Amino acid sequence: MKNKINLKPIIGILLFLFIIVIVSGVFPISYFPMKNKAYLVLNEARFNAISLAISAYYDQYHALPDSLSILRKDLRGIRWIEEFDDAWGNPFIYDFSNEKESIIVSSLGKDVKFDGKNDWTYQYKVENLKVIRTILNKPKNN
Repeated sequence: MKNKINLKPIIGILLFLFIIVIVSGVFPISYFPMKNKAYLVLNEARFNAISLAISAYYDQYHALPDSLSILRKDLRGIRWIEEFDDAWGNPFIYDFSNEKESIIVSSLGKDVKFDGKNDWTYQYKVENLKVIRTILNKPKNN
């Protein structure tokens, strides 16, 4: 009669060790697509926060802010926004149009190159006393 080896405990131990390795960071989690999705969602949330802050600033002062840093705390002590970096830890790029009628806020994305491939670019301008956000460029898969 052959002795049968019960593999269930061995498989259980290997699975447990695999989970420990992933949780501890030994195995780079960046191989998993969910991390990329998390960055995309976080960057979108930060652009939404910037949009709300610019709109609130405009409602208060009837002008577009000169910079993102003024949104941190204005002269009256109002805190409009907390985060000034994109999801990858790089500062947002803030630019006025030539006529100061609109502003462009950009994130270079995960590759930190201004090439349009991974860039996020939003334009904010005032129309009928409201700040309108237009998406000029947003990567589909980052």
